[in-house]
Amino acid sequence: MLPACSNNEVTWQEEVKLNDGRMIVVTQKKRMDRGFDRECWLSFSLPEFSQGEILWHENLRPMVLNVHEGRLYLVGLPQTRIEFYKYGMPRPSYVPFRWEGGVWQRVPFSEVPVAIYDVNMLIDSAPPEGTKLLTWSTKTSAEVNGKAGYPQEIRRLDPESFDADDPDAAKLELQRLERAKQERQRLKQEKLQRQADDRSSNNSDKP
Repeated sequence: MLPACSNNEVTWQEEVKLNDGRMIVVTQKKRMDRGFDRECWLSFSLPEFSQGEILWHENLRPMVLNVHEGRLYLVGLPQTRIEFYKYGMPRPSYVPFRWEGGVWQRVPFSEVPVAIYDVNMLIDSAPPEGTKLLTWSTKTSAEVNGKAGYPQEIRRLDPESFDADDPDAAKLELQRLERAKQERQRLKQEKLQRQADDRSSNNSDKP
């Protein structure tokens, strides 16, 4: 069970499609700070791995939750330089985990199967306003995960997006994080503008 929400937290459920064709429902909760997700909790059920609820809690945005050859993986992504440094400046910048012996164990990115590189979790910080259950069809639509402006390494894990042999790799990754921050701010402003336009339109329709 996830902890209770406060004013700077958001919780929803979303459908997640696994590579074996199953559709599971994941409960996701995030603690937000100035528009950025700083902390995330996930809970879901997969009986072959645990008789109880499986929980995950990190300072990352979950990108992939999937099963491959009988093993359960979860891959997160740091959202700002704070998290990037906390997780040891990973190269590439993803932080993978594998369910081992009833707990999540961090593993090298090289152990993440290519078969699960496609992102199947919500890319944005939160679903559309008012969403209780984010269905798979809505999540994969052009208005959500298919939104224009998301770079390729956000839609699909890309081991080449961060060169481990490049001495300037950390600097480049910080630049990527800054660009991602600017893009999230832009999308947030667009959303606020659309909401303001909708309110203005509704008011103009009143007698």
